[in-house]
Amino acid sequence: MYKRLLLLSNFVLIINLQIVYAQNTFFKVFEKDHFDYTSGITESTQQHFYMLATTNKFERVIKLDVYGNLLWDKNISPNAVNRCFLEINEGSYFLAGYKSISNQWPQINISQIRLINKNGVSIKDTAFRYGNDSNAGVLDAIKLSDKDQICALVQSGERWDKNLSIKMLFIDSLGSVKVQSSIPVPLSFSAIKIFKRATKDEYFVFGNKALMRIDSAGQMIDTISAVPDENYSIKSICQFQNGTFVSLATYLYDGRCLIYYDENGVMIDFQIVNFDRQKYFNSINITKEQGVILAGSHLLLLDSLKRQVWIKDLFHKDSAEVISIGQSFDGGFYGCGHNGPSFRLGVYDLFVFKTGINGEMTGLSDSRNNLLNVEITPNPSNGLIKITGISTETDLAIMNPLGQQMFPSQKISAETVLDASSLNNGIYILVLSSPIGSYIQKLNISK
Repeated sequence: MYKRLLLLSNFVLIINLQIVYAQNTFFKVFEKDHFDYTSGITESTQQHFYMLATTNKFERVIKLDVYGNLLWDKNISPNAVNRCFLEINEGSYFLAGYKSISNQWPQINISQIRLINKNGVSIKDTAFRYGNDSNAGVLDAIKLSDKDQICALVQSGERWDKNLSIKMLFIDSLGSVKVQSSIPVPLSFSAIKIFKRATKDEYFVFGNKALMRIDSAGQMIDTISAVPDENYSIKSICQFQNGTFVSLATYLYDGRCLIYYDENGVMIDFQIVNFDRQKYFNSINITKEQGVILAGSHLLLLDSLKRQVWIKDLFHKDSAEVISIGQSFDGGFYGCGHNGPSFRLGVYDLFVFKTGINGEMTGLSDSRNNLLNVEITPNPSNGLIKITGISTETDLAIMNPLGQQMFPSQKISAETVLDASSLNNGIYILVLSSPIGSYIQKLNISK
C-alpha cells in the first residue's frame, strides 16, 4: 500500500517508507538549424545518453547526463550521416554510417566508421568503398560477445538500382576492418538489421520483406519471406532473450502490425497494433520483462503476453515523431525524435525525453539550448510569478505534467509578473517559445 508519493524532477516511489526505485524524467528540445533530424539514441553503461543527429548535412553526436542535461554537442564530420552507435568498452564508442563525397546528382556515398572517446574526440576515422560501388553505407552493427569484434552490415551498389549487394565487415576494437564478404541481393531487398544467432555460428540479416541466413564465413545459406505478402514492409525489428524475433511492419500504407518469428526466423504470429493515421509507430524495442515498447506519435507498451499495458500521447502535437526508443537501467523509457513545422514556429527541432516506468513524465527539468536568458521567480510560488530575461515576443503556456493546458496562453515581450493564483497547488510545466529559442521550467504552485 502506498504510504507516500513524492513528485519531483527526480521522483521517488516509496512503499512502506522504503525506497523501491528512483527515476529522472525529462523532455528537452535542441534547436540549432532548420531540418534537423535524428537517427537514434543509446544509453551507455555509465547511464549517459548519446543521440545521433544531423544538421544541414553535418554529423553530430550529443551527450546528455542522467538528468538530460547537455554534457557536449559535437559536430563530427560534414556530409555524413550516422546510422548506428555501439559502446565498445567504457569510454570507447563505435559510430558508423555513410559519407557523401559528391555534391552532384547522383551523389556518391561511401561507408564510414569512426571510433570516438567519451569526450567525443575521434580516435580513428575510416571511409571506404569497394570496386565500382557509388552508393554505400553502414546500416547496422552488432558487438560480438565472444570476440573483441564488431560485425557491421553494409548495403551498396554501383547505383541505387544496379548490382546491389550486402557486405559483412568484421572490425576490431581499434577500428581496423579484418574480414569482409559480399553477397549479391535482388533490387527488392533493402537491408535493415543484422543479428548473431545465439545457438549457431550464423547471422540473420533482415530486409524490408525477407530474411537472409548467412554462415560464419559470410556466405548466404538461404532466404525466406519475413512478411505475409507484398502489402507489408518491415520498419524495425528486435530480438528477445530466447532468440526469437518481433518486427514492426507497415501494411496498406497507414496500418502498423507486429510480426513474431521463431528462433529460425519463421513467422509464427501476427498482431495489429493500429490502423489509424492519428496513431502510428516507427520504432520498437524489447523491455526488460520481454514485452515490447513501440514509439512514433505515441508510446505503446505490450507485456510478454502481447497485451496492451498502456498507450501514451506524451507530446499532444501532430508533428512530434519519436524515431528511437529504449528502456533505461531504472525501468523508465527514453527516446528521441524530431518535430515538424507545426510543432514550434515553423522549424524542425530535435527532442529527447525520458519517462517513468508507466510512461509518465512527472517532472520536467529545464530545457537545454535555452536561447532566452530567462529567470522565473519565486519557484515555488503562491501564484504570482516574475519572468525576466525576455527580449522578443514570446509565447507562454502552462501545462500539467500530462501535457494538458492549464492556463490561458498569452504573448509577452518584456519583464512580466504573471498572476497564476487560479491554479491549484501542484507541479506544472511553464513553456516559453520564441523565434530565438525556448525554455521549459518545472513550476511549483504552493499557497
